[in-house]
Amino acid sequence: MADPPLPPMAAPFQSPHFAIARTEDGWIIEARVTKDLTGDWLLSRHELEELHGLLERVIAS
Repeated sequence: MADPPLPPMAAPFQSPHFAIARTEDGWIIEARVTKDLTGDWLLSRHELEELHGLLERVIAS
């Protein structure tokens, strides 16, 4: 059985799997992707392209 969908992320920059928010001294990236046992992200090509597009929007702002 599939996991239920997660609620929408509250951040100024969002995509289906990622959200990016500015903090006082940097940025926070929230990722809803597969992680391995050590917490590293395992991204599909589609997810990587999605993150790339979102980061381009952040840089352009």
